[in-house]
Amino acid sequence: ERHQKSVCSISKRKTRQFRTRSSKRQSELRGGRTRTGPCVVRWAMHRLFLGVVVFIVGFLAGPVREAWGAMEGHVTVSAVASKTQAAPGDQIVIAVILDHEEHWHSQADAAQQKLVKNNVAVKDTTIEPAAAKGLKFGPVQWPPAVLVSAAALGDPTAQVAVFEGRAIAYIPVVIEAGASGTVSVPIEVMYQACDDAICEFPVTEKLTVEVAIVAPGAAGGGVPADAGTFAGFDNSI
Repeated sequence: ERHQKSVCSISKRKTRQFRTRSSKRQSELRGGRTRTGPCVVRWAMHRLFLGVVVFIVGFLAGPVREAWGAMEGHVTVSAVASKTQAAPGDQIVIAVILDHEEHWHSQADAAQQKLVKNNVAVKDTTIEPAAAKGLKFGPVQWPPAVLVSAAALGDPTAQVAVFEGRAIAYIPVVIEAGASGTVSVPIEVMYQACDDAICEFPVTEKLTVEVAIVAPGAAGGGVPADAGTFAGFDNSI
């Protein structure tokens, strides 16, 4: 072992000289046959190990990509403002829309989830607008949830509150005095999509809504939003 370590620590120049002399001597003694040194054996085994690892990773990469791709895209998230222009003192509404594929749903918000008695751990949907200068956000108005069986999560008798189909949440926004210019509102939406058999990993999507602040009396509303999108907003809250 001591000799092996000392051989492997010889400089490249001395190693080449040593191997050349050794090879010639071994050829003379063994009729041209050479013996592989310990360093060469260890190097070859190292290369063989790396080759096996690369082969396994390459072999598994395709199925993993296909499985991951099959799990994506079951929920489409978007956001739109009720007005693209507003003046200080106005209130606008930002609609956050979750469109679910058929047979798919996302977990409801924490408040509605707490109303359901179960021992199932799920990831509640969250909507968080980032602070924007000149804008004041009210609490999110969530769409009503529906109850579905949680049997796929290990409890055949439990239910969970979920959103399905087209679910629209609303963020009320007040334009504060002194606001000006075009304001961008970053919004983070985190949700976990499931069907009757499996749940995907939670996903966080980042959206941006822009609102142009104009002088009082000059606001024409900008590009009008689809009135049906905002029909569920409760202006009394």
